[in-house]
Amino acid sequence: MKFEKDILWVLENNKPEDPIELWQLISWIDFRQREIASYDELRTTIKTLILNGKMKEKTKLQYCKTQGNKTKGIFTEFSESEYEEAVKKYREWFDQELKRVEKEEEEPMDIEIIRVTWKTEKKINKELKNCFVEDLEYKIEEELMYYPREIDDYDKGNHHISFWILSTDDVDAHKVYDIISPLIRDFIEKNGGESEIQVGNKGEEKKVYKVK
Repeated sequence: MKFEKDILWVLENNKPEDPIELWQLISWIDFRQREIASYDELRTTIKTLILNGKMKEKTKLQYCKTQGNKTKGIFTEFSESEYEEAVKKYREWFDQELKRVEKEEEEPMDIEIIRVTWKTEKKINKELKNCFVEDLEYKIEEELMYYPREIDDYDKGNHHISFWILSTDDVDAHKVYDIISPLIRDFIEKNGGESEIQVGNKGEEKKVYKVK
């Protein structure tokens, strides 16, 4: 069967409560093989896999991987018009994805201008994290009328937190640092630990400041 491996690959990480629709199978086969499976090819492969107990039908035109013991399943025939409708749905989805990607490529990329890391012996809880991050965001917005995009992250031990200040605008990283550095110093004095701040505009080498 021409597309057996492709279909089983698609279903490998698929959960029974979240079945794969026919149009999605067509999509993944096209992704792997660079061709649209024909009605006869797709119907024959799906039917054989179901009857051999390698996949099962959740509802008509929805499929998932066989769980536990492999037993022969029931295959519901689908018509050529239903197949054509699935191909149409896939093509519409593909066109939308293509437009979305093209739009994203036209939009300016976020640039990391500052990275702040705080390390401490104490366990960082949500309240402490919010105190560290949100105060800085508020101050930057107040001073520069610019809302920074931030990403924060805990390490496994919850004794370290990092966040990035990202910008698509012409925001000077060093001006931002001048605004947040007093706040970071006050925070470190009150809560202990140490902080490392990497600062730099696009295309320049990052300067590293440490606060203990």
